[in-house]
Amino acid sequence: MKTILVVLVIFTFMMMSSIIVSSSSSTEEVTTTQVTEVTDWTSYEKILNDKHVTLIQYYSGTNKDCKNCEAFQTQWKSLQNEFTGVKFAQVDVDTEEGEDTAARTGALVGIPHVRLQYHGSDYYSLMDENITPNDQMIELIERELEDHEKDDDGMYLKTFQSVDL
Repeated sequence: MKTILVVLVIFTFMMMSSIIVSSSSSTEEVTTTQVTEVTDWTSYEKILNDKHVTLIQYYSGTNKDCKNCEAFQTQWKSLQNEFTGVKFAQVDVDTEEGEDTAARTGALVGIPHVRLQYHGSDYYSLMDENITPNDQMIELIERELEDHEKDDDGMYLKTFQSVDL
């Protein structure tokens, strides 16, 4: 009798654990997009010279006083899930090299700062310091991507589609 009771308790525990794991994993947002950490000017130049459109976040990684930086992280992950045809990069302005890169690009106007690097060194600024609502940011990005072709891997290219006049 004790054996049956022990087996029943173990079985119940296993079933409850399985339900908890499956329910918690279904509510979490999974991000599979790789985000390139821009560590210096050389790594930033690679983004400029890359043929793909890149969304870049300038943020404060260690300054806990930057409440907007912390608040934006959920939205940043959401954008990664929304735009699978765009590369993602981020610059931590709390490092000496990150601050230098942000200063050289003019992105230190407000942190967090998000830019869509869409044509060489041309960019579209999506957010300066004050967080742009997610649906509005998605709309802005979609509008900017309308004129871009995709490569065979489904990634947006920095070159524009040719237009017949």
